[in-house]
Amino acid sequence: MAKQEGPGELRELRKRLDRMERLTWAREADERRFRLGTVAMAVGAVALFVSLALPWLRGPRKDGSGFDIAPTLGSEDLPLRLEPRGLMTGWEMFGAAITDTRAILAVFVAVLLILALTLYALISDDRRFHIAVQVCAFPAPFLLPMVWPTDPESSVVVGPGAIVAFLACLMVGAGATLAKPDD
Repeated sequence: MAKQEGPGELRELRKRLDRMERLTWAREADERRFRLGTVAMAVGAVALFVSLALPWLRGPRKDGSGFDIAPTLGSEDLPLRLEPRGLMTGWEMFGAAITDTRAILAVFVAVLLILALTLYALISDDRRFHIAVQVCAFPAPFLLPMVWPTDPESSVVVGPGAIVAFLACLMVGAGATLAKPDD
């Protein structure tokens, strides 16, 4: 005859099964959170990179032909000529900030640092890089108003590039928070 199991053994088996189900559910939830964070970081990094090619400032120059910036950026060996027009992309502002050593250079250094850290955090499992992305990405949107025009009389307005960069920094930071590996 087969030995019959008592009610205590069944209770223990049910407890073990419940623990296994909770653990499985928690792992699935962590995997969903990690995937969502990874996608948010990747999309935010792409948007941040693309934002540099979008117009950051729009408006006419004093004579109506474009912005008042140095006609030649870069070195004497490799000049970068900007044609007068009514917009200025993030890359052009970055070049102007380097040439003129303006304070807005900090904005572009922060953007490039966020991009580099995000790319490394996407391919590594190191928690420190996710924390570094958060530390850089969350304060960066507060640096972006440095590039916004402040003169109410000016016809220069913020372009979509700065707004996309603002939102992309927030997305990268939120993604790093979600995708941060547990210790």
